[in-house]
Amino acid sequence: MPNLTSIDIAWAQTSPEKASASAFLARLMPQDSAYISHSEIQWGLSHEGEAWAEGAVAQLEGYFAQFLDDGGQIAQAIDAAGVLCAAAAVQWQVHTPIRFAIVQDIIVAPQARGLGLGDRLMHFIEAEARLRHMGWVFLESGVRNQRAQSFFIRSGYVPISSTFAKRLDDAAISAPSSAESARADPHRS
Repeated sequence: MPNLTSIDIAWAQTSPEKASASAFLARLMPQDSAYISHSEIQWGLSHEGEAWAEGAVAQLEGYFAQFLDDGGQIAQAIDAAGVLCAAAAVQWQVHTPIRFAIVQDIIVAPQARGLGLGDRLMHFIEAEARLRHMGWVFLESGVRNQRAQSFFIRSGYVPISSTFAKRLDDAAISAPSSAESARADPHRS
């Protein structure tokens, strides 16, 4: 178990750091089905909201690579031995009337839970958000992820909305997107 005082928190900067942090998030997220929310359904990582889809780790690795290419950042907590213990993916929204940050994902390795790393990561992110003059920090949690919800509430976050979903058609899950359909048939709008 890592020692909390020997853990450094910083943004993943180099390509190897970004790859390691992305792999960490992609590997740990699918270990707990309570983590699944509407986002995982929207990205095809879960088909029914109860279990992870086959190949979720590889899909998540691709997602985080694109996330970083699009300007997202990953805060990482690394112990004195160089072991990644926790990470959080953060997106900065600056071209909106109100500047805000979105904590897309935050994960603490099971062996490092209970050491305050989640608190330290959130304080690190909030400090950066203040430096960037962000008005808000948003995050969301799967409805079954009571551990995360309790943590967010203890950290001063309050629920401000709920997401509702209704599955309409199993065939639509594997159907091409409208953009793919438009490419296949340029006369269809």
